[in-house]
Amino acid sequence: MPNRFSGKLLGDSGKALEGVKVALKSGTFSQDTITDKEGVFNINAPDSINPKDTTITFTKDKFTLYKIKNPQPTGAYTPSRPQIDPFYGGLLNLKGGFEGGKYLIPSLNPKIQEQLYWELFNVNEFVNENSGLYQITIVASESTIPNFDREEFLEDGVTPNPNWAGPKGTEKTPQLPQKSLSEKRYNSLKKYIENFFKENGSPIPKIESRILVGGDKESDQYVRLEAQLTQVNCATRQIKEDGPMQGERTLIKPPGATKITLNAFTFPDRFGINGKYLNYYTQAPNTPGNITSWEFIVYLSLFGTSLLNDDTIVRKTFNTEELKKILLVDVESNKNIKNQLVEFINLRQTIKDPNLSNRDDSLIVDLALQYSVGAGNPIAYGFPIKREDTVISLTNIGVNESFILNQRKGVLKEPSVYSFKICDNR
Repeated sequence: MPNRFSGKLLGDSGKALEGVKVALKSGTFSQDTITDKEGVFNINAPDSINPKDTTITFTKDKFTLYKIKNPQPTGAYTPSRPQIDPFYGGLLNLKGGFEGGKYLIPSLNPKIQEQLYWELFNVNEFVNENSGLYQITIVASESTIPNFDREEFLEDGVTPNPNWAGPKGTEKTPQLPQKSLSEKRYNSLKKYIENFFKENGSPIPKIESRILVGGDKESDQYVRLEAQLTQVNCATRQIKEDGPMQGERTLIKPPGATKITLNAFTFPDRFGINGKYLNYYTQAPNTPGNITSWEFIVYLSLFGTSLLNDDTIVRKTFNTEELKKILLVDVESNKNIKNQLVEFINLRQTIKDPNLSNRDDSLIVDLALQYSVGAGNPIAYGFPIKREDTVISLTNIGVNESFILNQRKGVLKEPSVYSFKICDNR
């Protein structure tokens, strides 16, 4: 688990110290940031660093304020849900991370800065997984209003910036030419990424740029990091997620892709794109749970606890006679259904009957109804489902456009496991 080094810097009067450069160095690893308006800083480092070879240095206005040797982590850092998938790529939006006129990485909002750092591990893996089939793009935008250089110091954090426009509102220097701020943000992030790959011993990928003014609306100023496939990679990706909760995954449609194929290994998993779920499911032969069959969804609800939730099937109400006829047809055509009913009756009987399975089918159905409907515990009757992959068309999604794969997980407590692949018509 990555280590977090965090703290809050206050002056002698108790006032927060803003704009202090905080640099951590351990062997070949280095990471730095700048304290925010509250004097807070966060630096995250791999748990493999050697504390005895680690220093944290605090610098302001060319002066070293303090240096800590052998610092101890203040806690463990759990990265947020990744936005860039190591296999299929994705998009990380740093919108809101830079204040107006800011462009250096240490000036990023601390929370966004640490997310960027850990997402780069996914970018690194994405490049390795898709050798020659990927594209890394930085999209940088500035607002259409006049922009000024608000960085007081250069990248080293101590050398005064000759183009500094002073505090907001003073505007001591001419405004930046259009696209200049966007280009500075692009160059800053590009250099940061290149240094990351270099420090991790990986070849530096080619990084392209899209320099914008106004973005989606006039006031937009943001930076996006996009990791995209340049052609279809039809390999299968298996995912395991803990808990029976709803999940989602941000993906980007690569050129040539026409569909996404999904295969759930736990039951029931339901999939959709951009929040629109499909009304059918997949099921695997080793599905956990009681009273289940491969050919049919769960039929029975035992002791008042249904194995189904409201989303699992389209429910239909039957009266007793209708249900009896339906179950009788199933019993006569499917031995597995008969065995389910016998097991259900045995569980509910006060006196076990070893010869029950040899009785007439109609009697077995009557007994099942007697022990369920008559006891206020109605049979939850499901419809047949087939073992098949879920295939969702991607034709309505543009090339290199991001979309969300939604997964509504089942009622099981076990981890949810499924696989998917973005592909063409193969």
